[in-house]
Amino acid sequence: MIDQRNLIEQLIREGTKWVATERDFHRPRGRSLFANERDSFARFFNSAQLDKVRITNVPMIIDPLFYLNLPIELRQGLIKFSNMAGITFGDTILISQSKSQGMQFDKLLFHELVHVVQYEILGIAEFIREYVHGWNDNEHDYWKIPLEKNARDLEEKFVLFPSAPFSVTDEVSKALKS
Repeated sequence: MIDQRNLIEQLIREGTKWVATERDFHRPRGRSLFANERDSFARFFNSAQLDKVRITNVPMIIDPLFYLNLPIELRQGLIKFSNMAGITFGDTILISQSKSQGMQFDKLLFHELVHVVQYEILGIAEFIREYVHGWNDNEHDYWKIPLEKNARDLEEKFVLFPSAPFSVTDEVSKALKS
């Protein structure tokens, strides 16, 4: 029998270490936003946010190694990051070359930039706590994690109304308070 409370705390603890380690590893290899990317996103993010972001292309996003230390019956329900086109570690975005083919890049990048803002507001430890609890509280359904839902909602707003500016920081702050 798995103690759910201890498991959640372990996922939060290990996930926080994983994010910090991955950020530190990939950030030096990352690039700044290109001028055209900055121009596309300047109506939604402040310049300090756009300045600090680094983007690293990787062949594939790797699932956390700490997954291997978890009970095998639990591993089936975990998020498969290796299936994702992008992931954000604080202010560093990884783009999976194998999963992002054929995707609208500015849509993917906007979504990941929303996560940068969420990390900025919450910090790494609280972001991971919110993410894991959101996953657990919503029956392990990735699509119902509130932080992901917030990023998808803002991404959709960006795609539908690209010339209508709004502050992602303000929108994320409102979502976090609700």
